[in-house]
Amino acid sequence: FPVPTPSLCPEERQRRRLAFRNERKLYKRRCDATGEQIISIYSPDKPYKIYNQKYRRSDARDPLSYGKEFDFNKTFTENFRELSIQVPRCNVIIQNCENSNYTNYSADNKDCYLSVSSHRCKNLLFSYRCHDSIDCLDCIDVNHSTDCYQSIDCENCNDISYSRLCNNCSKSLYLENCIWCSFCMFCINLNNNTYYILNKQYDKEQYIAISKEIKRDKILFEKYYKEYILLRQNTVISATNIIESENCIGNFLHNCNHGRNIFYMQNTSYTRYSYDWRNVKTSWDTTNPDDLEWCYENASSINNYNTLFSYHIGRSSNLYYCDFTMNSNDCFCCISLNRKSYCIFNKQYTKEEYETQVAKIIAHMQNTGERWEFFHPSLSPFGYNETVAQEYFSFDQLESERIWYSRSHYSSDPKIPEWIQTFCGDEIASDITTVSDDIIKKVLICEISQRPYMIQKAELEFYRKHNLPIPRRHPD
Repeated sequence: FPVPTPSLCPEERQRRRLAFRNERKLYKRRCDATGEQIISIYSPDKPYKIYNQKYRRSDARDPLSYGKEFDFNKTFTENFRELSIQVPRCNVIIQNCENSNYTNYSADNKDCYLSVSSHRCKNLLFSYRCHDSIDCLDCIDVNHSTDCYQSIDCENCNDISYSRLCNNCSKSLYLENCIWCSFCMFCINLNNNTYYILNKQYDKEQYIAISKEIKRDKILFEKYYKEYILLRQNTVISATNIIESENCIGNFLHNCNHGRNIFYMQNTSYTRYSYDWRNVKTSWDTTNPDDLEWCYENASSINNYNTLFSYHIGRSSNLYYCDFTMNSNDCFCCISLNRKSYCIFNKQYTKEEYETQVAKIIAHMQNTGERWEFFHPSLSPFGYNETVAQEYFSFDQLESERIWYSRSHYSSDPKIPEWIQTFCGDEIASDITTVSDDIIKKVLICEISQRPYMIQKAELEFYRKHNLPIPRRHPD
């Protein structure tokens, strides 16, 4: 049964995989095993069994107890939907984290809050895809760094704010594409410089005096900021960020070769239509991969060989249409298995029975038009608007329903009682030195979305440490 040419273009295949990945929508619901209140990526109106992660991992029941025979009177999609409703799921996807309940797709973190796809971090708040970083807030792809704020794509930095594409920089703000710079403001394309403003050097005393005045005087700040925007518009910046790579088309690549349409990848070769992470060989259409070889149409997959049309799988080989399956091989259409072989729909078979039954199911899938394609969008446990797909490929309700993407209408935003005082815009003090501790008990209203939000204690400490104003926008 060779894999045929895909029926969808690379972008639509990417959309379909991302529709199975909810990163930042968190809800309160009850654990279906213990009854305790938990934080979950599955809203309470979803039909799935959701267990507290700690309980789910300690559950002694064999996942094979949920096994079922494939019903050839139904489509593969109908069969898989029935199994997915029966097998319990973890409330969030985190591992070895301490005091980081409001995080997802993360591991080895401590004291982190509302951060996603981040590993080995401490005191990380409202951030995305950050690794080995401490005391960072509102950052994206900031790695091996400390005390960074509102920065993107930075490495080995300390105490920088509002910066992008910087390496080994410190004590600076509003930098772009700078390396080994310190005590700089509003600069672009600098290398190993100190005491620069708008790409012009000053002595130490001048820099300190001007920088203090800029931070203190709002009108002066606006003047310098406008000049910075003009400097950016008139400065040549590299069109892509490709380092030590050969024969590649994509962006943010390091040590890659023979890649086509790959993004944010490291140590990758002979790979196409893939994005966000590392160590991928001879694989196509992978999303959030880590250490894969000969894989196709995988999402959120780690350390696998020859796995196809699967998501949330790890340390496995020869898996097809599997979900949350680990340390397994030669399984077809299974959910939440660990250390298993020759299983179909969570039912154990011998090697010979497995090969015969899988062939029959694939032939049935060919007759129903489901052969060798990623899971049908209707099998996603999330609404399209809850997933990463909506962030990259925005859909309205009519468009999504037209091609079988469901939408969630469940709102997790709290309803604020009329008697509770709220604050918005200019009602929120801009001078952090005038903000009292009781700000963490107040309800703030986003000036853009009108959604309510609150300031966390660790967040307030960060703003005070770096003399930053209280934000007037919701973290999203």
